[in-house]
Amino acid sequence: MGKRTSSMVSLTEEQERALQLLTSLQTLGFMGYPNLISLPANLRSLVNLKRLSICSCPSISGQPELVTSCTLDVYDCSQELSTLCKEWDQRRKAMDDDMMCL
Repeated sequence: MGKRTSSMVSLTEEQERALQLLTSLQTLGFMGYPNLISLPANLRSLVNLKRLSICSCPSISGQPELVTSCTLDVYDCSQELSTLCKEWDQRRKAMDDDMMCL
């Protein structure tokens, strides 16, 4: 089968509001959206989110604010987003290390 792609550039306001209702959401993925330029700004409010995966979304260049317990996986995306993901992972690990020392 061909690769699934979408022409979606951003989530609609209705989709962003609906996302906020998923308070127990633990895993979220954005895959195959080559024209998506940004992720929802309100992902930080998903306090139970443990993993965010972004795959084949080369137009996304910025990282959303996330809760510190969230793991960010980025594949086949922009170099800028990949770099931000590595920095996020380093900050998360440093915070985890700091917490273990308390």
